[in-house]
Amino acid sequence: MNRQIASQSGQRTSLRGALCSIALAMVLAVMSPLASASEPSAGSEDFAWQKKGPLEFLEMLRSHSLAPWEGPGFVVEGRHFGWVTIEDVPKLMGLLDSEEPCSGVVSVLSSWLPTEASTVGQEALFLIEGFRSGFYPPRLASQRYSRSKEEVREWWRSYLSAHSS
Repeated sequence: MNRQIASQSGQRTSLRGALCSIALAMVLAVMSPLASASEPSAGSEDFAWQKKGPLEFLEMLRSHSLAPWEGPGFVVEGRHFGWVTIEDVPKLMGLLDSEEPCSGVVSVLSSWLPTEASTVGQEALFLIEGFRSGFYPPRLASQRYSRSKEEVREWWRSYLSAHSS
């Protein structure tokens, strides 16, 4: 009797597994055209990190295609240590309130991909955080970074007063 129960239980488990596999295959088949629409359209290899600075990067994000079939994200491979410098911060601070659309930034390690455009202000904020942390990108996704602009402005005032002669 126990063997009969174990046999029926095993059959149910393998049937459940087979049904899950079929369901997953169907979902993937239906979603595959949609999945390509949410993939970022460019990546680190499209930007000369050693030759260009954060303001040029921000300009590239501005001009990066925001076409929905190309995806609204730019994938960054690795971390770029010391890439955002103190000289970049004043100009980035001036862009914090910009609502101009641009591509968002996603680390290659992120499991999340943006589905909408970011803004120049949000990307400037993310670049400033890159200066503060010492590497860029400082988090997995710029559009999921939520430090307040007022907090960053306060930090900048404090930084300037502490480093002024």
